[in-house]
Amino acid sequence: MYQEFAFRRMPKNLPLTVESKRKRLDWARAHMAFGEKWKKAVFTDEKKFNLDGPDGFHATWMGKTKVPVACWSRYSGGGSLMVWGAISSRGKLCLHFVEGTVTAVKYVHMLQEKELFPKCRAVPGNDFIWMHDNAKPHTANLTANFFRAMNVNVMEWPVYSPDFNIVENVWGILARKVFEDGRQYTTVNGLKSAVLAAWYTIEQATIDNLYLSVEDRLWECARRNGEYMYGNPSQFRFRLAS
Repeated sequence: MYQEFAFRRMPKNLPLTVESKRKRLDWARAHMAFGEKWKKAVFTDEKKFNLDGPDGFHATWMGKTKVPVACWSRYSGGGSLMVWGAISSRGKLCLHFVEGTVTAVKYVHMLQEKELFPKCRAVPGNDFIWMHDNAKPHTANLTANFFRAMNVNVMEWPVYSPDFNIVENVWGILARKVFEDGRQYTTVNGLKSAVLAAWYTIEQATIDNLYLSVEDRLWECARRNGEYMYGNPSQFRFRLAS
């Protein structure tokens, strides 16, 4: 069974400069013919979940029939949970809860502790490509040296391009399940249990459809001359397994 999703704009979004649009457009055009190579890509991302809702969702993939639910806002304090996740074309790879903020030291330590690179070499293969964005922990010298030492190919990623990263869709799916019907949490442990339970419900069919959507995103970016793929939901959508 499939449910139709559309990428809907939330109240605020970081505006793109002319240079950022150009870089996004150049990157999209350069990767349009990647084809089967996308199956070699391991996509990763971090997301902060607050007790009263997910953090930073300026836009997300929502069920077209879902009516947005209003939630109270946090003006100061409140508990939160930093989550890091990775997926491959063969399925969910890892979900990790980070204590505090993500740093280069924590990032490298996590990759070593979880032994993710050996898992990636088994599936999707020795020539896998690692995707992470341009956040400081990912671009730090410590991280770059670690990836070189491990002989891991890291994909060059355009700035301000969360709409290219299919893990952003995974966060949207988790948020819909975790905060369904406006649900909120009183403890971080309760939130952690809910996020983990939602992660386990994501099926392979959903992952398959996300990977199939990558090239569509690039073509849509080119059609929009480097702009974000927001706006009229009917102009860009695909199907995710529900």
